[in-house]
Amino acid sequence: MNSFIQASAYHITQQNVLTQDPVYLTGSIAQGEIRSRGIELEGRASLTANLDLIGAYSYIDAEITKSNNAGVAGSRVPQVPNHMASGWANYSFTEGPLRGLSLGGGARYVGSTYGNDTNTFKVDAVTLFDAALRYDLGARFESAKGLEFAVNAQNIADKDYVASCSSVTACYYGNGRLILGSVRARW
Repeated sequence: MNSFIQASAYHITQQNVLTQDPVYLTGSIAQGEIRSRGIELEGRASLTANLDLIGAYSYIDAEITKSNNAGVAGSRVPQVPNHMASGWANYSFTEGPLRGLSLGGGARYVGSTYGNDTNTFKVDAVTLFDAALRYDLGARFESAKGLEFAVNAQNIADKDYVASCSSVTACYYGNGRLILGSVRARW
């Protein structure tokens, strides 16, 4: 089987992160510190000549280790989820009247995040679904070699969701359904 699995682990300490200025409370100074550690896994497999699968998972343990704000050290870093995962399947027709057509679909999961440094409120986790349709004209017609049409759709269910918050009064919605068409020519 044509496949591979990739794994990585990391431990990063970021220094000079902006934190509240203890003298001028409306300002910031670079005295904070964040520690991030985690694992990332990715797998790809071509199960047949027509079917490809891709999957990925990330575990992120991000913690504020130093801050001028009282009670913040030890909190999770806002806007960083503990877990993220995605999966994608793609089927390509290689014979018959549909030769050159490729259909794909998948899901993306982003875990819940905290919306502020003190971790007093959470932004809910979200799962979104995507799809793709591609047609390689060159696979069907020799004179059109290198010409491909594609339609990609993100958040196909048009789910309303909060993507992130930087404070109780500053939250941002994620993208609604997005459909993009494209034409590509290679030579």
